[in-house]
Order: sequence, then structure tokens, then C-alpha cells
Amino acid sequence: MKRLSNIKLSAILAALCLMSGCSTAKTETITLSDGNTVELVIESVDEQYGVTTYKNPAVWSYDAICDALTIGGRKVEAPLTLEDFGSDYSLEMETLDYNDRDKEIHAGLIFNQQKIGAAAITDCANTDYFADKEINMLALGLSPEENPVDFSDITINGITTGATREEVIASLGVPINEIKSDNGRTSLYYKALSDKNSYSNSIIIILTENKVVNINIMLQMF
Repeated sequence: MKRLSNIKLSAILAALCLMSGCSTAKTETITLSDGNTVELVIESVDEQYGVTTYKNPAVWSYDAICDALTIGGRKVEAPLTLEDFGSDYSLEMETLDYNDRDKEIHAGLIFNQQKIGAAAITDCANTDYFADKEINMLALGLSPEENPVDFSDITINGITTGATREEVIASLGVPINEIKSDNGRTSLYYKALSDKNSYSNSIIIILTENKVVNINIMLQMF
């Protein structure tokens, strides 16, 4: 039997692909409200776990994250501390947990007497005073089992509760990963790429029905 030419073989493979419903698309173009576009180039797709990995992701550093944060319309300076939040914010003392080994405090974050998330504060000798100690984790929004909350007083590059996927990507850049969960949630992962196995200097944006419901910021994680 004669060997098929490359042209014929390519045509047959393309036809088989169309018949089986597979896609050869490797890019996604997002059109923004101002008419500009952002192109996502797909590096790989893990269909089993719903993970899409993108090429040329945005790189976020510690200083870049702190510089992008605003609280009550005010920009903060590194290192991020509870003092940066102002008098309307406090920790939820009922849930405060102190890890003596790591000298770290974990507690709910309260804004105007409403819980809007949680924070972890490091380098705390005790629980007597920690307002000037460095925050190394900030979780905005509550778990799916709790009621949605509005944390729009806090933004990162203008992104806060209620923003869309398109707005997140337009503002924060191309994510390194996008994960679609069985519960209908979509997570966009941004991180420093010097160590792909580390979550230091990372941002995780979680959306439900294409609206941001959680923003998790990991700074100096050890």
C-alpha cells in the first residue's frame, strides 16, 4: 500500500477530529469593555482535574502585591500590617488562634462589625499586641457554606468582590492556572514564578457565576 502524503494525512486527521468533537484551539481572546483584547495562550489542559495552564503568565512579587492593594481607597506600603487597615477593621477574637511554635496568629477579619474573611499575622511574640506585625496571608470572602460578603473596601489593582473573569484578567494579567471545579467555581491563580512549588507572593481569585466571591493573597509563606 502506498504511503499517504502529508497533505492527505493532515486532512484525514482534521476530519477525524471534527467528527469526534475535539478542539485544536490553543488560544482564547478576551474582548474587554473598552474594545481592547487580551490573548490567553494555552500551554496544557488537564481535563481530569479541570486545570488549564497558560503560557506567559503575569509575575507577581511581594512589593507588586502590596503596591496594588488599596484599603478604603488608600494605598498600602510593604510590609502589610493590621495598622494599614484603619480603625474600621479588627480581628475576630473569638476565633483567634495563636501558634506558639511559628509565632503566628490566625483569626477572622472584621470590617464594621461584619466578618469579611481571615488573616494570618507572623512574628508575634504573644497575643497582646500585633497591629504592627506583618500579615502574610489575607483571605477575603467566606467559605461556600457561609453567606456571601461584600469586601469592596479592599481592592487589588482595582479588583474586588463582584468583578468578572474578564475584568480580573484585564487588570491582573494572564493567570498561570485556571481551575474549574465541580461546584461551579472558577479559580484564577497568579504567583511569582521563581519557585512554581511555592505559594509565596500568590493571588488566588475565586469566581461563582463569573463574579468574584473570594480573593486570597499569600505573601511571605514559609
